[in-house]
Amino acid sequence: VKTKSKADIEMDRKRELAKRLNIPDPPVPRGVNPKTILCDKHMEGVCLRGNKCRFSHDKNVRTKAAYDANNHKERFRLEKEIGLLEK
Repeated sequence: VKTKSKADIEMDRKRELAKRLNIPDPPVPRGVNPKTILCDKHMEGVCLRGNKCRFSHDKNVRTKAAYDANNHKERFRLEKEIGLLEK
């Protein structure tokens, strides 16, 4: 009789939870990198894809996306101000 490892038991638990919760993947707007969207399944502890998941498992991804957007706006403003961009 083969006993299950802790990893196998944990994966079975995640599969069962995923079936019961039935969390759909969030919609990804065209042109948006899915890695900038937090994985809802990972937040619930039931994402089975791990590193292969197309969504981010980094809890700070929303903060980083907002930071990147603000930096882009600031850079655009500065370039326009110093005349690098056409008006």
